[in-house]
Amino acid sequence: MNRPYLLAFCFAIFSLLACKAPAQQGNIYDNNPEQRLPIGTEKVKHRHIPATGGKVDKVRVEPPFWFTGMARPELEVLIYDQNIKDYEVSLTNAEGVKLVQVYRVENPNYLFVELEIGPGAKPGKFNIVLKKGSNTKTYPYELRQKNSAFSSAPNPQSAIRNPQLNASDFIYLIMPDRFANGDPTNDSYPDMTQVGVNRQKMYFRHGGDLQGVMNHLDYFTELGVTALWLNPVMENNQPYESYHGYAVTDFYNIDKRFGSNELYNKLVDDCHASGIKVIMDIIFNHCGNQAWFIHDLPSRRLDSPMGGTYQARLSGHHQPRPLPSRLGQGTGEQRLVRQPHARPQPAAPPPCQLPHPEHHLVDGLLWAGCLSN
Repeated sequence: MNRPYLLAFCFAIFSLLACKAPAQQGNIYDNNPEQRLPIGTEKVKHRHIPATGGKVDKVRVEPPFWFTGMARPELEVLIYDQNIKDYEVSLTNAEGVKLVQVYRVENPNYLFVELEIGPGAKPGKFNIVLKKGSNTKTYPYELRQKNSAFSSAPNPQSAIRNPQLNASDFIYLIMPDRFANGDPTNDSYPDMTQVGVNRQKMYFRHGGDLQGVMNHLDYFTELGVTALWLNPVMENNQPYESYHGYAVTDFYNIDKRFGSNELYNKLVDDCHASGIKVIMDIIFNHCGNQAWFIHDLPSRRLDSPMGGTYQARLSGHHQPRPLPSRLGQGTGEQRLVRQPHARPQPAAPPPCQLPHPEHHLVDGLLWAGCLSN
């Protein structure tokens, strides 16, 4: 057998093995490289979700903690627990923190507590107490010291002299899942709705992560990159097509297939040390249909200047074109919020039916910015 035929034969055998290997992970793949859905998974359909209040599977308080020394003293805390709508709210051990108002919505499982974090507030914990008759619920809430790096002034520990983005920056956009796999141990988790990685499939996850970005910071500095823009890296616990990051299911946690909140902080620190800014892509105009609040909507009302009745539309939308697995990027300090060019599938409107949606969304943005600086 001459050399060209031998190479072709070897390549065919390698390709066959590569295609066969994923089938051992539950037989969720077919032979189509453009397969969109894992075998056995159905495409999301339109449906109406009521806001009558379902069974609470997990008590939630968001943002999970806050910061002292913020220029904006207002904070709106979302509390999600079983049938808490009629509870009275008070604070204990809350020096420097004032209870401004409590907002109640149609769903009895939600309360929105508006607080004012005054200049006298110090890092530490206080309690948000709910009481109804003889029933009492207590939610410890923590205030942390805001990192000085969140200010617009240069950080002496950083190689960045101008933390604000400007026209001179060379911005490198990266889809982390398609960049580099720096930690194969976080590729797949059995408790997530989509498992496995398959680089032969353009719409499935490929295994790239934050560690992969961190391992190649020298690549960006050699290119002259001054800012890294990562696709959203928050949790996308969706049954299909979540590789792009635009189907967020938890706005307060990094997807564990990418890493962790702590690892993201380290990525930012390492980027800053290399003189690279980081743009954090946070999207609030849509989210994944598996987001916890979509399954138990706070209200049917869309409290905005547009008014009207809110009905969650869970359906497929136009897909962003997938990128091939190859080297990517990341770093920095400045944060951006942007409207993505295309919606992911599946997708649903975000929690904009809150009493003050702009407060909750802005709080989430500020929390992410402070946490990673």
